[in-house]
Amino acid sequence: MPLDRALFERRSLTDLVEVAQTPATHPLVDLDYGLILTPGGRVRNLTLDQAHLMRIQRMDKYYVDNPSAIFSVGAHRARHLMNLQSSEPWIVPEFEVHSRTELDRIIGRLRNKLGKNAKAELWFRGQTSDFLLDGALESEPLCPWRKTRDSSLVPSLYRGTFHGVNLRAYAEKLIKIQKYVSFVTQHLGVRPFTVRAPGESFDGKLSKDWSSYAPAFTSHHVDEQGNHLSSMDYRHAFNGMQCSLFLQHYGLPSNILDITKDVDTAIFFAQNSLSNDNRVTEAPEGDAVLYAFILLPGLDRFLDSEALSEQFGLLRPARQQCGLLCGASFINRNHYARYIALKFRLRRRLQYHSHLTADYVYPSRKEDPFLNAILGFAEMNESELSPVMPFAPNLES
Repeated sequence: MPLDRALFERRSLTDLVEVAQTPATHPLVDLDYGLILTPGGRVRNLTLDQAHLMRIQRMDKYYVDNPSAIFSVGAHRARHLMNLQSSEPWIVPEFEVHSRTELDRIIGRLRNKLGKNAKAELWFRGQTSDFLLDGALESEPLCPWRKTRDSSLVPSLYRGTFHGVNLRAYAEKLIKIQKYVSFVTQHLGVRPFTVRAPGESFDGKLSKDWSSYAPAFTSHHVDEQGNHLSSMDYRHAFNGMQCSLFLQHYGLPSNILDITKDVDTAIFFAQNSLSNDNRVTEAPEGDAVLYAFILLPGLDRFLDSEALSEQFGLLRPARQQCGLLCGASFINRNHYARYIALKFRLRRRLQYHSHLTADYVYPSRKEDPFLNAILGFAEMNESELSPVMPFAPNLES
């Protein structure tokens, strides 16, 4: 996507590429990678997520000399931990797996390595296929990295956005999603702030490591004499991630990527697909893929669903032992692919825990009060909200 530099500067009151000291009037922005390209390659390309890069550079000087490694941070972590040497270290290591024993052996090896780093966490995501980014840009001289076709982990909110078409339909879709957000916050009683009495400690719900992305603020209530009566702590970012998680897990578009800390759950999603009538069926054997993520609290932007669910007790996120990765945007769509550490291609169907049945992973509306509520809202307003509807699998035999 070409960026009209002068127009951007007039609209945003800043010059996005001034730091690069390039005279280019029309730099390019790679919407999947969040990358600015300067024609002619005269200056270093820039990631649009500078805050993430700077945090990693403070921890590991390797990224100071090799800033482009940020786009494959997961692969670099896995290769370093497991001593997987390669002339192309940015390529995610892959394993072909034919049995659960094979998979457990490799994951066990990785867990043993992580045992020396108490802060690192291992998360997973299962898919019925390894979808790849569009390869149409492979031959473009300004896009040499596109010769490596990365896995596509573009979140549902940004799939199919901006391909030179009119954005009106997309804008209308966003309005429908916002109506669901309004319903969810009202139904669950999600408040934008919490009230605390004088002397009570502040609870912003997010650690200080999130401050550059999720600043919190407080307003104070005082009487006419200036005595402190109460404080209201606003936590918009935390509430936004709550809504994103809730929408994502009930089949509505969001900008997050759902992951799980349970490898059995990841295998379930890798080996079961949804038919056109919303039935959960076994996916064809041989194409399933399992992604492993090595994530560092305080450095990577991810949260366990337990931290977000609070008192709401939604069944789907709890049963799927899920969490979320955040950070993708309209101009950084494939942000999550950079965290893939290992890729397992499941060439045979693997065993997973017997309790992971379709009706357990996707509890029915009779069992799940939140699903019943959001389906009721959608059904009541179907003419206005369709086709953006919640997902409820057909569990009838």
